[in-house]
Amino acid sequence: MLHKQTGASLRTVVVVEDDEGLNRLILKRLKREGFLTRGVPTGSRALNLASENTNSLLLLDYLLPDMTAEDIILALNRKNLRVPFVIMTGHGDEKIAVRLMKLGAMDYIIKEKGILELLPAVLRRVFKELNTEEKLTEARNALRKSEACLAEAQRIAGIGNYTWDTRKDELSWSHGTYLIFGVDPAEFRPDFKKYVDFIHPEDRRRVTAIFKKALIKKTRYNVEYRIVLQDGTERILHDEGEISCDEHNRPACMFGVIRDITERKRLEKALFEIEERERRRIGYELHDGLGQLLTGISFKNWGLERKLEKRSLREAEEAAEISMLIAEAKEQVSRLSKGLSPVETDRAGLMAALESLALNNEKIFGIPCVFRCDRPVFVHNKSAIVQLYRIAQEAVTNAVKHGRPDHIEITLTRKYNKITMSIKDNGVGISGNPDDTNGMGLKIMRHRAGIINASFEVRRKAGEGTVVTCVFSDNPRRNTTPDATP
Repeated sequence: MLHKQTGASLRTVVVVEDDEGLNRLILKRLKREGFLTRGVPTGSRALNLASENTNSLLLLDYLLPDMTAEDIILALNRKNLRVPFVIMTGHGDEKIAVRLMKLGAMDYIIKEKGILELLPAVLRRVFKELNTEEKLTEARNALRKSEACLAEAQRIAGIGNYTWDTRKDELSWSHGTYLIFGVDPAEFRPDFKKYVDFIHPEDRRRVTAIFKKALIKKTRYNVEYRIVLQDGTERILHDEGEISCDEHNRPACMFGVIRDITERKRLEKALFEIEERERRRIGYELHDGLGQLLTGISFKNWGLERKLEKRSLREAEEAAEISMLIAEAKEQVSRLSKGLSPVETDRAGLMAALESLALNNEKIFGIPCVFRCDRPVFVHNKSAIVQLYRIAQEAVTNAVKHGRPDHIEITLTRKYNKITMSIKDNGVGISGNPDDTNGMGLKIMRHRAGIINASFEVRRKAGEGTVVTCVFSDNPRRNTTPDATP
């Protein structure tokens, strides 16, 4: 029985027919077929019933005593009531049929012999269509709700996603992506060129090269870069995605997820600067506190040693041994102090620190380590001075520990505002693909480079060791980086 079903099948069929005999016959036949029914003879009563119960279906005779079926539907439309209907008429008129179909008629039936047998089949089909339409509406509403939830989640998390059809050059953004780029979806139509224009000029070539490499090799990509919004605000994004290929294994689409990491980067930079300030503070305390105390003890012990020597006492030898231990302790304190605060943050500090790094490593490890800087390289960004030094320090340590080189070279150059620092060794080289290496040293170096928006690259050459390169843009007019010093 249809009335036991769900959805549109629960609708009441309102038979609107002024022929009392035909009305009864239709009601009887439909009830026998399991339909919920009700019969009325006029358009006004049908209009009232449909207004009170929109969960009905009107089986309308076109020409009624008080109005036409078209009048009924137009009146319902004026009330913003959507009630499905089927037209019955004894006089076929193509123009009338077209008008009613445009108004939403689900079928148009001519009153003729066999109509009683025809109506149940027509109504079953109509109910099936209504059920399908209801399910589609529910699905669309669920999808809209899901999309709204996703958009809100992306807004809160500062995440967006995009799809770039490389064959059609069509770029689509999620709502979260529009928010990240600060543009209105109703006014801005994204394409790849506009997207690239958002990327900071200093990062643009590097990022597009990474995208190009991913497309050629059909691999995943993972990159951080800056964008400049239309109001001049800079944001830092993390962009990760993959390439989808067609049936011929040719790149077809680029799917990516972007995350606004500006605040995270700001906090990371602040933490690193706090760390450096603490290193420097502890270094000063070791030097000025413990170092001075050991110096005082050394003088006291020296005086005691002289007195014991004058009296020719055997304890003078023990005092001399204590002096040697004190001297060794002072040397260790000095090394610790220098290691905690190895670089001065004036604009020439990086050159002096790297030269000292090369000399100390050669002295400690016995491996020739040279610093090359053909012309003075002054760095105005104080935070960058510290981070670049720490990257060089980690690179040299990694080379000694893992590369087994017999020569290390640190190079510092400047061309306009671009500062390039490279650490090259002639050891066995890093194993595997440097981009896929998960070593903590590499992670730390990449992280430090990211803090100052510098590019970072590790290359291995067969038989030629490893080259670590860091390129940093140092523009004193745009430099707003806080001091890394106390």
